[in-house]
Amino acid sequence: MIDISSRKEKALEILESILNDIEDSNVTTTALLYRCQKASKLLDLDESETLWINLELVGYPKIPIEEEMKLNKKFRVPAYRHVILPAKSPRPPFADPRYPHTMLQLQLSAAPLPTPFLITYPCMELETANQPKKLVFSKVVENESDSSSYFREKQDMVVSLEAILPVEKMRGMSYSIRAKVHDFATWHFVALQFGNAFASIFDETQNLIAIKLGNLNPVLIELLKETVSKQERGKDPLEWKQVLDNVRTIIRRFTGEVLRSTMLSDSEAMPGESAVKTKLDKILKWIKQRSQEKFGRKYEVERKAIRKTLDFLDSHTTTLLKLVNKPIHEPDIKYATKGMVDRVVIALVVWMGNMIELLDMVDYSWKLE
Repeated sequence: MIDISSRKEKALEILESILNDIEDSNVTTTALLYRCQKASKLLDLDESETLWINLELVGYPKIPIEEEMKLNKKFRVPAYRHVILPAKSPRPPFADPRYPHTMLQLQLSAAPLPTPFLITYPCMELETANQPKKLVFSKVVENESDSSSYFREKQDMVVSLEAILPVEKMRGMSYSIRAKVHDFATWHFVALQFGNAFASIFDETQNLIAIKLGNLNPVLIELLKETVSKQERGKDPLEWKQVLDNVRTIIRRFTGEVLRSTMLSDSEAMPGESAVKTKLDKILKWIKQRSQEKFGRKYEVERKAIRKTLDFLDSHTTTLLKLVNKPIHEPDIKYATKGMVDRVVIALVVWMGNMIELLDMVDYSWKLE
C-alpha cells in the first residue's frame, strides 16, 4: 500500500510531466487529460474538482440547449463548447400554402438562422477531426398562420435545422481544453510544492508542542497526533466530526495545563475545563504583564514581536472559540467539508505553537507545579 507522501510525490511527477508536455504538439490533449485523471486519483481529489476531466474524456450529456440550465452546474457544458452557427432547414420536396410547416421549412432553407449549439463530443473526437461534422437541431415554432384554419386546430411546428461544425472550431475547442488542463496542472503542482514546504514547518511546530507539553500532559500529545492523523486520512463525515470534537477537547485541556495558580489572584478559583475564554484571558493578561516586567521600554523589538503574536492569537482564538462553544451535532456535520476540517486543525497547531513561543519569550516554566 502506497503511503500519502509517496502518492503526493508520484502526483507531483505526473503534474510536472503535464507542464513539460503542454506545448508539445506530439502529445495529445486526451493523453494529458488521462494524466490529470491519474494525478487526481493519487491526490484523492473531490469529485467536484475532477468531474470535468471525466466529461471531457467521455463527452457531455446530450440535451437540448434550453434544458441545460436545469442541470446541476457541474454537469453543464462549459462556455468554450457553446457555438452559434448558421443553420438551415432541409428543403421540402413540395411547398403547399395550406401546410405552414412546409412553408416555414422553405423559408429556413433559403435564409440560414443563427442557432446556438452545445458541442458534447469527447475531446479525442474534437482534436482528431479531419472533416466537418453535421449538427441537427429541432426547433419548436408556434404556428400563427391563418392558413392553419384548414386544419381542425392549431398545432406548434417542430422544424429540423442543420448546421456544419467546421474543423477549425473543433480544434479551437481542443485548445481551450488544453488550456484548462494547463491551469489544473499548474495550480495543483504549486499547491503540492507549497504543501511540502508547509508540511516541514507544520511538523516542526508539532515537535515543539510535544517537547513543551511532554512533561505536563503526555496524553494530550497523543490526542493531538491522533487528530492530525485523522485529519489527513479521514474521508467520512463522522470522522470529521471526531476530529472537530478532538480539537475542542485539546483546546480545553491545553488552556487548563498552561494556566497556573500564580496567574490568578488570591481570591480567584481555578476556572473549569470548559471555561476556555476565561482561561485564555488570564493567560494572555499574565503574558502582557510579564513582558512589561521583563522588557520594559528598552526592548522595543521584543515588545513589538509579542504584540504582533498576541494580535495573531486574537484572530485565531476567535475562530477556535466558536468551535469550542458550539457543540457539533451529527445532523450538522453534513455541512462540514474536508477543507474546513483541514483549516481548523492547521489553525489549532499554529495557534498552540504561537502560544508556546509567547510563553517562552516571557520565561514560562514548563515544569510541573
